[in-house]
Amino acid sequence: MLQNIIPPRLKSVLAKRPQGSGGPWRKRALILCCLVVALFVIGHFSVRFIIWPQIEKSKASVEKLISARIGADVSMNDLRVSWTGIRPDFEIDGLRFNSPDKSKPLLEIEKIRGALSWNSFYHLAPYFHELYFEGAQIYVQRDLKGITSIAGIPIHGSSGDHGFENWLLDQDKIAVKNIQLFWTDNLNKKATTSIEIQNLDLNNGIRRHQALLQATTPWTDGPVGIKADFVHHLGGQAGDWRNWIGTISWDVADQLHPRR
Repeated sequence: MLQNIIPPRLKSVLAKRPQGSGGPWRKRALILCCLVVALFVIGHFSVRFIIWPQIEKSKASVEKLISARIGADVSMNDLRVSWTGIRPDFEIDGLRFNSPDKSKPLLEIEKIRGALSWNSFYHLAPYFHELYFEGAQIYVQRDLKGITSIAGIPIHGSSGDHGFENWLLDQDKIAVKNIQLFWTDNLNKKATTSIEIQNLDLNNGIRRHQALLQATTPWTDGPVGIKADFVHHLGGQAGDWRNWIGTISWDVADQLHPRR
């Protein structure tokens, strides 16, 4: 397909081997670099000025596209898009993942905003440079087979599947406030448990990951604070805790307990 785009004359130039001092080869390399830059600029401006502005005008189509991509019935009250620097931004009010029987949302977020990473276009999946949301209710469930689902979406197909954790640690920055998690464990036949997350900050680099969590759980008398600062092994899955090297500390009842 790429051969059909490149002009025949340019293909014949690139097919020749460098001779002599290498001057002609440098010229061919320069032409190739200019072609790549031109394609990147055309792609960037096409997304920025043609594709991205249409998203705000096509909320229903976006809902269908996201629903088909993640396997859930997604709806939203309002969607706004903009552009900052080289990244597309978005704001959503009233994002919901609806249950199959439409009785209640399995995920509901009052306000969410962020900036997409260009990895989204490579993976054809949501990857974020920044993601902020607050005022959410999220239902998490483990079924009789031991499969855990968040908002009705299974996150583990097998015991060695770390796809969700790998994706989470591949986002540049995530910050959330005032989140209520409802955990239902059908495997152990336990009643639904509510966990309140006051703050969660997650910052990820290429290998380094830093997290700060403040939450209230039914298993503690007061708030719980957790700090994590670690890297994962080169070549290992970032979401597999066995590949982590670093420190995790927690604060319960005014006591800080570091663990390596």
